Amino acid sequence: MKAIVLAGGRGARLWPLTGERPKPLSDIFGKSVLEHTIGALSRAGFTDIGITLGFMPEKITEALGSGSRFGVSLSYFREEKPLGTAGCVKAAEGFFSDDADVLVVSGDAVFNFDLKEAVNFHKRRGADATVLLYHAADPVRYGTVLLDGDMRIVRFTEKPAWERVCSDLVNTGIYVLKSSLFGLVPGDAPFDFARDLFPEAQRQKRALFGFLGDGYWCDMGDPGAYLRCHRDIFDNAGGIGESLLGSGYARIWDERGSAFPGARIVPPVYIGRGAHIAAGAAAGPYTVIGDGCDIAAGADVRESVLMGSVKVEKGASVTGAAVDEGAHIGARAHIGEGCAVGAGAYIGKDAELGRGALIRPRAVIAPGDEGERGLRVTGSGAVVSLCDDFSPASLIDLGAALSRVTDGELSAVGSCGCREAAFVSSLIAEGLSLGGMSVVDAGALNRGACAYVVRRMGCDAGVYSECAAGRVRVSFMGADGLPLPPKVTGALGRAALYRRSADFSRLRAAQRLSFPRAAELYIDAMARALYLPAGGSVRLTGRGADYETAKRIFGRIGVDACGEAGDVYDITDGVLEIITKKNEVISGERLLLLCALVYYREGARARFPVPPQLGEAADAIKEKYGGADGGEDVCAQSMAHDAAVQACRIACHALYRGVGADELLRELPEVFVMSRSVSCAPAGRARTMRRLFSYAGEDASSDGIVKIRRPRGSVVICPEEGAERIVLHAQGETQEAARELCDFFDELIGRMKGDTAPRR
Repeated sequence: MKAIVLAGGRGARLWPLTGERPKPLSDIFGKSVLEHTIGALSRAGFTDIGITLGFMPEKITEALGSGSRFGVSLSYFREEKPLGTAGCVKAAEGFFSDDADVLVVSGDAVFNFDLKEAVNFHKRRGADATVLLYHAADPVRYGTVLLDGDMRIVRFTEKPAWERVCSDLVNTGIYVLKSSLFGLVPGDAPFDFARDLFPEAQRQKRALFGFLGDGYWCDMGDPGAYLRCHRDIFDNAGGIGESLLGSGYARIWDERGSAFPGARIVPPVYIGRGAHIAAGAAAGPYTVIGDGCDIAAGADVRESVLMGSVKVEKGASVTGAAVDEGAHIGARAHIGEGCAVGAGAYIGKDAELGRGALIRPRAVIAPGDEGERGLRVTGSGAVVSLCDDFSPASLIDLGAALSRVTDGELSAVGSCGCREAAFVSSLIAEGLSLGGMSVVDAGALNRGACAYVVRRMGCDAGVYSECAAGRVRVSFMGADGLPLPPKVTGALGRAALYRRSADFSRLRAAQRLSFPRAAELYIDAMARALYLPAGGSVRLTGRGADYETAKRIFGRIGVDACGEAGDVYDITDGVLEIITKKNEVISGERLLLLCALVYYREGARARFPVPPQLGEAADAIKEKYGGADGGEDVCAQSMAHDAAVQACRIACHALYRGVGADELLRELPEVFVMSRSVSCAPAGRARTMRRLFSYAGEDASSDGIVKIRRPRGSVVICPEEGAERIVLHAQGETQEAARELCDFFDELIGRMKGDTAPRR
């Protein structure tokens, strides 16, 4: 059997450590990842190995040559255009026989799986494809896999958001494949294994199995993972230290203080050839000092990786950081945790790089500077929080990154109208233009109106900025006007850090367009969708663009928004709360169900979007008032996500019928929902989710979420983002039934911590 190593990736997430080399050539204890991979293949008996090339191909061929020094024969296959993971192997189809199996290995991960056993498993099962799997505590970075009891693959989910994680088994990018499977790959267009080939193979009822790798695996997706991989090797996690370093494993952990008199060496430390550590300097623990590095007196390097020929001057400190080849750290400079310094960068004396700073290759950070302050994309709501000291250049980078991530031609940009928000949007628009995207300037309006412009103009993306709580908050939208999903915003955050040179040819192709009276057109459209009352008044309070939009919609239809009696509709910073005449507050889940009630009572046929835990209640309302499903409706999106439209539709419906909000509430079906956040086992929330799914068996359904039906109700279970906890959303026939469901699964998860979960 032959093996093919995929080594064509750019490695943008590992930037700036991949600024001047492809990711598979990243250094691990003096050898590239590719060298370690070839060693693993050789030990498993593979001597005829193909390597696919894309980014910086010459560097890989120069580094590896014919493969003779590794005891193998290497053949190279260069992609002239991107073909995807499966497409590039298809292009090398002549390398392996038509009737033979082939082993495909990702070239940018460190592992020590028993490849022979994986191949034997594949043959025993008569599989068309065997995917090597690994338990990952943080599976959202990878593709997750669900298996049945026979190790057959039930479902793939590529890089799910945390709330849709239902397994901790991740795809390692190592596959044993029948050659005939490549008949499903077109060969002339991008085609991926996980996104395209395996789902198509499942549809055709091909035999797809998962093999759980026993040992260690790490995809060095970003600088943090790169540092963790080194620490794991020091700790010999899963035997990876011995696997990679062989007989030298014990030796390189020895304290080497005798070789560097006067220096304080705290093991575990790896010190490369020709490195110098001066008297009075400190190195370690968990530190790699690469070949030819020079650590001056008084310098302190700990829990870090310094690649070849890095110079650290007097009094400087490097803690928890990765520093690429030839970088220079000035006297008394401080490199903080999570920082990554590109090759050849110069960090001036007394410079201070805070947590997570990423420094471009060859960059010069002036003495005393704090480096560049980039933006971080956080949260499932696709919102970027900008501190007061942000760099304007980073906003332009963000816009350019959005153009690359969405790969579109047209975008819309708007703001709440305040000067700061308009300035932020204008800078992002410049970045979009630099990336080759034409930009529609929607002007000052609320977020719902900006989404309306995105849909009406057929844009590929939208950007909306608004002032909130002393900051400017930026929201990113897809072509449907809805927030970009978390996995896309994650890619956006990484792309924003990977700065590229300006391409003025793309800038010249981008147009700057305007959308006159966008806010007025949106207000007209929303007013036409209202049930018009015969006059009347509403008590509208609040602040912000959504409040102003609601006030204008009411004015357009002749409703007095300054009423002094009745329900209070408060819209503050884009969030609606209704305070009834009985001082009952309607918000959150109940508000969404009230929106669904109004929407369906007014004759709408399309499905109203609600969170999964409210799905059954919304379906009951739809069945009573909405009739058959009539497809998608943009008004439903506006009502679900725009506080101004929510307030106007509910208030006008109540005025039209001559009732209050509390009377509308009584028309809702009796819904008893209880939510609870539960801590899970130390192994992690993803593993607990997989066990819950396995426990539920045929009573569980999974369309990106785990929903388990019980005799008196159902429970939607999802991991909580940012914490080792799981959220239970129970819906029962009564409040007591909902509480019992929460109690049952709370206890079940608690018993899973000790692997003593009850059987069904």
